[in-house]
Amino acid sequence: MEILSGGAVGSIEKLIESAEEEVLLASCRLIKLYPELEHCVGLQTILGFLPLEKFVEACQDPQDETNEMRAKSLHKFWNGQISSLFTTTKGVPYDVQELLIVKSNFGELLYQTILKGFREARVAMKIGYHAKPWDMEEGREASLQEIVDKVRTIAQRRRDGIRRED
Repeated sequence: MEILSGGAVGSIEKLIESAEEEVLLASCRLIKLYPELEHCVGLQTILGFLPLEKFVEACQDPQDETNEMRAKSLHKFWNGQISSLFTTTKGVPYDVQELLIVKSNFGELLYQTILKGFREARVAMKIGYHAKPWDMEEGREASLQEIVDKVRTIAQRRRDGIRRED
């Protein structure tokens, strides 16, 4: 996906986007390679699915009673755009200007949430794995470091001949 800003900022955004995609790809590959991780880390959400809460938060305006409807409409539209990645061969399935409008009208947080959704969908397509690494105890996404730590534990147990799944 083409990052939206130009110049030096655009170059930095491209590097960050690429690095974040590689980290997510590594996490998903590890979970795919070590089935024990599905039990250890837990799998909570689908890669590429955008949380409605982020849209509701971005659309909050006490002066406007149509906030919830606007949030749901934006959420449905962008989830549809991300879903179309799984059926298109054209690359980016949306008008970049539409995403710039979201950034301008609803802020950086929603813009980053949507970019993250596209990044996750690309990873899911690359690896054929659709569950997001999730830390069940903390109720949040699991970091690559947490997953690597679990792999170390699993590898040690395998070396020691211990067949535990926690």
